[in-house]
Amino acid sequence: MKILLATDGSRFANGAAAFLAHLPHAGKIDLVVLAVTEPVHLHGSDVVMDWIKKNQEAERGRAEEACQSAAAMFEGANVSVECRIVVGHAGRQIVATAKELGADLIVVGAEGHSVVARMLLGSVSDFVATHADCSVLVVRPNKSAGEPSKELHLCIAHDASDSAKRTITQLGAFDWQHHSSIDVVSVISLPFTYMDPPMEFDLEPIRTATEQAVQFSTESLRALTDDVTYHLVEANHVGDAIVRFAKQHNCDVVALGSTGLGLINHLLLGSVANYVLRHADCSIWITRERGQ
Repeated sequence: MKILLATDGSRFANGAAAFLAHLPHAGKIDLVVLAVTEPVHLHGSDVVMDWIKKNQEAERGRAEEACQSAAAMFEGANVSVECRIVVGHAGRQIVATAKELGADLIVVGAEGHSVVARMLLGSVSDFVATHADCSVLVVRPNKSAGEPSKELHLCIAHDASDSAKRTITQLGAFDWQHHSSIDVVSVISLPFTYMDPPMEFDLEPIRTATEQAVQFSTESLRALTDDVTYHLVEANHVGDAIVRFAKQHNCDVVALGSTGLGLINHLLLGSVANYVLRHADCSIWITRERGQ
């Protein structure tokens, strides 16, 4: 498995590296640790240019230190590590490097979700999650990062789409046995509940069909860990239901496909995945088939 880990030396990036380092993996991982330095477009006197040169050298030194610090977390693991430093726009360089490498997964750190953070649409993690053509793990600070002894609690959002099935396949690349508990969540979107009076529907056939469609995938997860529980939730808003479930059940990671069965299937990032990315306060694993 090829993984690109982005770092800038911040505590958020270090948290993402620690989180990845403590994920149990079944096979060898080819890891590239990437740091991106910003270009400087200034001109001036010799004194100014000398200052710019020294500043760039210092910036590269910090980037090298950040890469080496992250790489050290994987010592002794079945991981080959390469460090790279590039210059440019952080989000674009991360996406471009992942594509060049043929990476299966990009791992980036993100700040916690304060009200202000939710409004910052131009963040690096948001850009990468939206534009990458492979899976992306956005790691937010939480109690589980860097704690190898702690059991991880995963929430997998499943709507029986190919994207959801791919999520389970990709998670199978990691050895979750005895290290995790998994909740599989399917959300039935209640139709026309805003009407007055609300229309009544017999949801039982939908419940039965959904459970049958997801059952095989749920059972396949038992090969990863014995602690698998299926939940069927009825809600007006699918994304909000997933976010609420993750919060109520104290999940460490929400995993879901980049697109589902909805009408907005062809956007860069599906509406549900986009909502969960911006509103959940835990880490988010968005799965894509490479090149999607």
